[in-house]
Amino acid sequence: LLQSMFSHARPVFFKETTEYPHANLFSEHPSMYSMTHTFIIRDPRRVINSHFAVNPDVTCAEIGFENLYDIFQILRDRLGKTPVVVDSDLLVRQPGEIISAYCKRIGIPPRTTALTWAPGARDEWEATNRWLQAGRENLRPDDRERTTTDRIPRPSPAVL
Repeated sequence: LLQSMFSHARPVFFKETTEYPHANLFSEHPSMYSMTHTFIIRDPRRVINSHFAVNPDVTCAEIGFENLYDIFQILRDRLGKTPVVVDSDLLVRQPGEIISAYCKRIGIPPRTTALTWAPGARDEWEATNRWLQAGRENLRPDDRERTTTDRIPRPSPAVL
């Protein structure tokens, strides 16, 4: 997979979750340091609720916060700068603005077509189908129900 990503003439998007540790990949594949890494974060309560809804026996380790932090710290230490972080709550509330700022930050042209898509399942979603109900229903970020919980104050709403 890594070799195929580097052989493309245009950016390749690769998404991973952190229920398993991935920090060892950086020592095994140093080329991963040259990639643009983005961390999309959610309110921890919503993350835990999502996991629990799919797997009532989920463990704290499977939630993946520690693994996510390990990757973030490795990148920040090695690159000497804070990796790109996107707050999903802001992305839902201001999709156009956040995507535009994100694209500018990573040096790619924004594509407004990325904010809409045809309804239906996609073959590459098969392994995580149960997590992707909103995508299958063609819900754009601004169409999703905007429920709120008591918020944990954050010092910075988004780091872009």
